[in-house]
Amino acid sequence: MGKYFGKGMPVPAFERDTKDFWEGCKQHKLLIQRCDQCGTYRFNPTPVCAHCLSFKHSLVESAGIGEVWSFIVVPHPVHPGVKESVPYNAAIVQLNDCGSVKLTSNVINCKNEEVHIGMAVKVVWEDSEDEVTYYRFEPIK
Repeated sequence: MGKYFGKGMPVPAFERDTKDFWEGCKQHKLLIQRCDQCGTYRFNPTPVCAHCLSFKHSLVESAGIGEVWSFIVVPHPVHPGVKESVPYNAAIVQLNDCGSVKLTSNVINCKNEEVHIGMAVKVVWEDSEDEVTYYRFEPIK
């Protein structure tokens, strides 16, 4: 699978709260935080549960199946790294598991005109030269 965006895109930060998520992506695992106290799932990874304020959490592997909750087709480059990729889509995908958390990504392996709200999608992996593995979604056919 080719890279969705060209060279020059910023690389995600492997910070305290996000390191485990991105390490999971390198292993082609979509890991979602789940509060050990109240069971609330959360994404993006954060140090504290917004529901009960607990600092304790576990990582749960999602099956990576969901549906497009919302999307936009971006018609002009908003960053030099996407200059070669416009128009491209930015989608919010709601997972079927893990408390129906929503992730922002892209729907690939289909035309932008085919992306629609409610479209069934599954996670696919994009291993890049910058040693980061990105999660994308593609239609379930």
